Amino acid sequence: MSNNVNTALTLACEFYVLSISHSNKLHKTTKFISVNKPPRGWFKVNCDASTITDPGSISIGGVLRDDQGSWIAGLSGKLGDTSVSLGELWSIFHGLKLALFHNIKSIIVESDSSSCSCPFK
Repeated sequence: MSNNVNTALTLACEFYVLSISHSNKLHKTTKFISVNKPPRGWFKVNCDASTITDPGSISIGGVLRDDQGSWIAGLSGKLGDTSVSLGELWSIFHGLKLALFHNIKSIIVESDSSSCSCPFK
């Protein structure tokens, strides 16, 4: 087998063993979310950042949708060690850059961060 296949199998096995051994200790919650469409003629970028510890290694993501709720483009990335609040701001920044790249001027930014909530319209 190739080196990549061996690495993938090893990581998959490790994940399986770790998920089994900790499954009784973790409290799992399912949260259903929905995305509200923006008004007619507008676009919306939904942005988020996450980490296991704060501060810690932050990952960001976002999705750009039109007024029908259809996916236009997405973004994801790793920022390195920083705070979640700063990660949320970076995800908003990259979401706005994505909208500008697609020549979109009528944009609504949505983030779940209470520390970064301000009316971007």
